[in-house]
Amino acid sequence: QVISLMLQTANCRIDTALNGLEALENFNPEKHEVILMDIMMPLMDGITAMKELRKRHTNLPPIIAITANAMAGDKEKYLKEGFDAYITKPLTMSKLTSELIDLGLMEKRNQL
Repeated sequence: QVISLMLQTANCRIDTALNGLEALENFNPEKHEVILMDIMMPLMDGITAMKELRKRHTNLPPIIAITANAMAGDKEKYLKEGFDAYITKPLTMSKLTSELIDLGLMEKRNQL
């Protein structure tokens, strides 16, 4: 919810899912430019949901792992699993903006 509010404040259009199953059902390749995937979700975790999205769709937008796991090696673990980027909680606009720039989804001068 905090991330949703941050993005809405920055005039981003967002869709939310309460769990990994909803994320699969709600994804629209014509509409979504990036997926922020929380790792810890009920019913289906973020890793499973990301892998299922990759099975179902060939042309996905970048999928960013959002997690409280910030131990040494966690970033490499999630990137190896198939995520395009990794951001630790607490998520800040600065962290998110930096990843979106790195992924080529926004220019430095057009920051959120």
